[in-house]
Amino acid sequence: MAENPQSLEPLKGMPKGEMERVFPSGDRADVFFHRGDHWCVVEVKTARASSEEQTRGVFQCKKNEALMKAEKHMQGIGGSTEVILVLGGAVHPDARAAANTLGVKVLERIGV
Repeated sequence: MAENPQSLEPLKGMPKGEMERVFPSGDRADVFFHRGDHWCVVEVKTARASSEEQTRGVFQCKKNEALMKAEKHMQGIGGSTEVILVLGGAVHPDARAAANTLGVKVLERIGV
């Protein structure tokens, strides 16, 4: 995914991503993409991820979104931020509900 963002519709037009990007807080993002002032973080969970692990991924996305916004603010960069949860399997109903409530985009059954 980091090498070929064009393979996922929401990432079309993005250059290659950065794996395990470290935020100034020390937190890590699975994959980080940016084009100009548009920053995007993708959290990845395998097909074997439990409902709890997927839900944790939703919350990780929201945390990463806050970290991106804080970093951009500190650097004086405007623009947009986006977070996406990519799952190797089907999304569990509890994780889907959390994602819908928190506004996290979920892509399921993606070869990860």
